[in-house]
Amino acid sequence: MDLALVIGTEAQYLEKTTGLSMLQLSGPVLAQKKLDADSAELVNQAVSEVRKCFGGKLMLHTFFYDFSTALTWILDIDVNVLGLDLTVTRVKSLKQYDVDRTIYLGVLDSRNSYLEKVEEIVSATLNFQEIVEPPAIHLGTSADLDFLPRSVADKKVEVLGLAYKRLMEHE
Repeated sequence: MDLALVIGTEAQYLEKTTGLSMLQLSGPVLAQKKLDADSAELVNQAVSEVRKCFGGKLMLHTFFYDFSTALTWILDIDVNVLGLDLTVTRVKSLKQYDVDRTIYLGVLDSRNSYLEKVEEIVSATLNFQEIVEPPAIHLGTSADLDFLPRSVADKKVEVLGLAYKRLMEHE
């Protein structure tokens, strides 16, 4: 819990001094395998510690692993946005759950230089929307683009923008 308190205190400071309004907590290991009840409760307590300090929106982002592995417990966590890596998540496995909050959808694979097609992103997003029916979707990368060449990362972000525009036209 000490680390959660440090993160919460830092987020609170940034909230007051810079106007930080959303904090992303990254936890790829949370979806790596099914957590036992004690581990899931520990995560819940840690997020609660951060929440006590930080008044903005919280996002818990899992990546590199199938999000459905965490669904038995992660919907109980007090966050505004849940992030998942659509490049590895089996969407049909999410259908049985009532997703009651915004989903950050990692539609671009951050692990390779493959340049996704706009149509692929649009189709995957619409398919996710139809199956899971979250109240809102935020689009982005599966994880940070730090390890891709800058030119590739820029092109991926450009494609993401084009896909977003196409999705807005679709509504």
